[in-house]
Amino acid sequence: DIKGHRLVEDSLFNYYRLRWSTEELLEKAKALNAVVVLAHPDAIPPKNSGVFIDGNRALLKMIDVVEGINSTMSEESNKKAIQYAQNWQKPLIASSDAHLSRFIGAGVTAFESSSVEGILEDMRKGRSIAIGKNLRLLYKLKSAMVVVRNNLRW
Repeated sequence: DIKGHRLVEDSLFNYYRLRWSTEELLEKAKALNAVVVLAHPDAIPPKNSGVFIDGNRALLKMIDVVEGINSTMSEESNKKAIQYAQNWQKPLIASSDAHLSRFIGAGVTAFESSSVEGILEDMRKGRSIAIGKNLRLLYKLKSAMVVVRNNLRW
């Protein structure tokens, strides 16, 4: 339970889902002063958050930053993610989306600030440099298999 909200367990996967709507979850994150990052906006369904936000434009005001570079996404998907960020006038970050430790650092976001508060503010204001490289297909597949393996029920 998260503060009295029961988690729903999927029957095949070990995924747990809150019974909150996306709007409720984003409101709670904002109440905690969290930086809300829209991850992998051009991923395949159901993780294509850009399509979801485009269809739910009222939620866009609660998004602080867009993940523009994700090392596990294709170069084309990253270009589309950067385009989303530009169209929505949102700062962007880069991430490794690493599910294996050897891939950490394939996508990084650099900040001038050294305090947590400063970094969070830099993120919101777009005062950062996002850099990254796409993982080779074999590494993307290995990473994806780790996610599947860790979430399947045996």
